[in-house]
Amino acid sequence: MEQQNSEKFDLILSKIREFTDLLNSQYGLALLHCPESDRESFTSTLLSLEKSVHRTLKYLGTSLSTRKYHFSCGVCNENILIQPGKDIWTSLQDHEHFEEMYSKLLSDELEIVPENATSMPNQSESESTSNTDSGIEHQENEQTKIQNYPPTTPENANVFRFNFTLRYNDEVENKLYPSNMMQSIRKYDKVQDFSIMRAGNTRAVCFLCPCEMNSKRVTKVSLMNHAMGQRHMNSATTPTVIENLRCFHDFWLRQEPPVQAHQVYFRCFECKVFRCTLCYVLVNCEDVLVHLKKNSHKNRVLDFYHQRSNTFFLVNLQVQVYGVTKEEIEVRESEIRANEEERIKEKQAKKNLDSETVDEAKNMSKNPTQELVHNIIKSVENSGSSDPLKLLPNRMKEEAKCLKRVTKNKVTVIECQLCKCDIPDNKVLLLKKHIATSPLHQKKNYKYFCEICSSRANSEELWMRHDFGANRHVKMAESRKNRVTEYECTTCQTVIFGDELSLTRHLSVGKDRKKGLPDPVKTLFTSKQQIEEQAIALANEAEGVINNSLTRDCCEKLETDLKLAFEHCKVYPFGSRISGIGNDKSDLDVFVDVGGAYYGKTNQDPFEQVRLIRAAVKVFKQTEYNHIGQVLTARTPILRLHHKSTNLDCDLSFKHGLSVENTKFLRFCIQLQPVSQQLMLLVKKWTTSIYFENVTTYSSAILCIFYLQVNGYLLSVEKLREINKAEHPTIAGWRTINYTLPIDEVKKHIKLYNKPILELLIDFFKYYSKFDFNSFVICPLLAQLVKRSVFSEGSPQDLPKEMDAYVTQLAYEDAEIFRSNSYMCIQDPFDLSHNLTKAAQQGTIIKFQKMCKHTLEHLKNLQ
Repeated sequence: MEQQNSEKFDLILSKIREFTDLLNSQYGLALLHCPESDRESFTSTLLSLEKSVHRTLKYLGTSLSTRKYHFSCGVCNENILIQPGKDIWTSLQDHEHFEEMYSKLLSDELEIVPENATSMPNQSESESTSNTDSGIEHQENEQTKIQNYPPTTPENANVFRFNFTLRYNDEVENKLYPSNMMQSIRKYDKVQDFSIMRAGNTRAVCFLCPCEMNSKRVTKVSLMNHAMGQRHMNSATTPTVIENLRCFHDFWLRQEPPVQAHQVYFRCFECKVFRCTLCYVLVNCEDVLVHLKKNSHKNRVLDFYHQRSNTFFLVNLQVQVYGVTKEEIEVRESEIRANEEERIKEKQAKKNLDSETVDEAKNMSKNPTQELVHNIIKSVENSGSSDPLKLLPNRMKEEAKCLKRVTKNKVTVIECQLCKCDIPDNKVLLLKKHIATSPLHQKKNYKYFCEICSSRANSEELWMRHDFGANRHVKMAESRKNRVTEYECTTCQTVIFGDELSLTRHLSVGKDRKKGLPDPVKTLFTSKQQIEEQAIALANEAEGVINNSLTRDCCEKLETDLKLAFEHCKVYPFGSRISGIGNDKSDLDVFVDVGGAYYGKTNQDPFEQVRLIRAAVKVFKQTEYNHIGQVLTARTPILRLHHKSTNLDCDLSFKHGLSVENTKFLRFCIQLQPVSQQLMLLVKKWTTSIYFENVTTYSSAILCIFYLQVNGYLLSVEKLREINKAEHPTIAGWRTINYTLPIDEVKKHIKLYNKPILELLIDFFKYYSKFDFNSFVICPLLAQLVKRSVFSEGSPQDLPKEMDAYVTQLAYEDAEIFRSNSYMCIQDPFDLSHNLTKAAQQGTIIKFQKMCKHTLEHLKNLQ
């Protein structure tokens, strides 16, 4: 029977390989061009195949130690439960009807019930009610859940079904393959298995390219930038690379968690052959477990453990392979935490003492009758010493107490008794780096300033990277070079690199200066007449830009050149140059519809967006453009370039036409209420004069429109839809406006503003200086305030009924949620999931309202 089973398994394996090769060949690629009439049949068959593959993987991946088996006797219908670890044959023999049933089976008197004739509640129900893979992807049946199985026969004695998805241990997956990063990467490379691994805080690995990605910190943005690269994209479509990746994960998925954790050291070399980066050797997958126990690998991992190194993730889990128990690890960690807490208490006590000194110094600086006393010392008292411990700066003296010089194996090293690691005795830079980067060493909150080249740093690590051999240092006068050194002001907790002149400048620091309205704003608003004249001049300039032939010429040239790559493309200019709030220095924003994309029906996939941009780059590199750059990680990926003949900077997007509709809305508001253009332009110049980070021209224009809406000078988006009796276009799921009603008819629904622009500015700044950004969302859709809590705390059904498009979008798996937890919330008029100022920080909002108050006071004085 063993031989028969072996032949059977060989046949199954050969058929699977044959089918895999077929799908990876030109026949698999041919499915991309499958006729519409056959597509449904192929889809149904492949989905059924996917379910079978998932079910088989569940079976192959289950652990023998956790299986429960459930049989039914054909005579008495009694259920026979066999617990995990029990021998099936012995357990069945204990049943009273076993001999009778077995005798009938051998004499062919017993009918064998096929597997698909048996009632399998969970499995059959999911398969019969769904023709998609959702039933497979979202099953959450417990691994040990009991099910009915057919009677045992010689043919199916060891064939069982299992109901769990083969996946990594939670701790391993969360560290190495965090879902938020992996899902975003999959959107681009379309690879089912994890293609990039986060091996540590500062290192990641791409299995496809293959390459190492080391940086100061591994972030989602850095991984996405790599995933969108041409090399990664090409590798993601190479069958042999994908096969190697699948072999890699197939092996590690079947290991116990401590073994799974060791994959941070291994890379794909070829199918079933890995490369160990710790030992620099190739290892066959069947020899990996043996390799892990070898001293060369084992000693390096144990060194990471004893040194508490954070170079790689999951070291505490890895050492369990070598007999280190969880209890030992927990005891060790608790002892370290206890020592650390004790040190923190000591440090806190000293910090409190230091802060009292600093506070006292600050209070003295605020009191004009007292003088701020700076305590400035040299960082290193004895700079000529050859002892590295004496060359540590004063701010590290406390931490240096745990550094001891010892001799190990006839070699003198400096041992850190806190971190349990050794540092070469003659390397002061390594000592400083160790104290600066070790998580166990406390860091003082110092600031760092190089007076020679006017550069600053906010951490010891960044300060150590400062180039003290830069040009400004080299070009310094020889007489001054001998006098520069590093100083510390313990009063201000500042490190200064310079000479006596630098210290003189520092000693003058400490006086508070009250910040008022910036001079450019005062110049912008000089008098009532000047404001009126400036508003008219800005509006005339903006209208001149709209009618300028350069915009038309540039768009025509862009469309002509793009047709070399996209035969049926059409370009749509939008943005401030088109809406009427731009000037001759404004960029030209262009949406490129390569065919069917305007309404968001095609090319919306991130991978497609990257492909389109890269195809366009090839065209522009050969024609009259320069300064070509790609911004692929933006919410809407864009291509930036400069058109030489018109001297225009252009931003091209390929996603959909919603931005064009936003521009139409702004332009309609200007035509409906002409004073709105003057208000937008003056506020735009005001924001530019002050600079509010992450507050764009478009978002400041919406602030103006919303103010005019709530005061009856403009209509809400919903009201405009209501009075325009027509079908309104939908773009990417968002309703826009079909402007069919003549503008003179629309004006009957609003108040026309006929007062001086100065009064409008005063009312605008007064409104926003008191606006409660903490509680409300600015909503031009409704022209009224909407509570933040409706988005964050209530259910989607609690939203206003006019936001039904947003509620519909939330039903999608990859839906974007409105960022109501941002410090400033301005909802886009059409894309209701988009907060225009989601990136604005609290300091920006405080500054914005403070400047509104100052400007309001200034304008009132002009009346």
